[in-house]
Amino acid sequence: MLRPQVLWRFARPHTVYGTSASVVGLYLLAGFVAAGSLQPVLSALPQLVWAWAACLAANVYIVGLNQLTDIEIDRINKPHLPLAAGSLSWRQG
Repeated sequence: MLRPQVLWRFARPHTVYGTSASVVGLYLLAGFVAAGSLQPVLSALPQLVWAWAACLAANVYIVGLNQLTDIEIDRINKPHLPLAAGSLSWRQG
């Protein structure tokens, strides 16, 4: 059974925060600039949720693929990562 902490470290939290901030910021900026008010931005929140979910999935895929291909390098440079530390197997990753 995988612990949530291991999966969270596998997802690289700092990239999740950055992706979230980028998606929300660009959404608000584009919506406000295009409409000139906040009302259309609020009415399109479901699209924001879908875009945010897609970007988070792509982010986790990218950082996960990097960890799967760089295990030997990460054992030296980033031994705290789950695959390099051995708390997550290659197959689980």
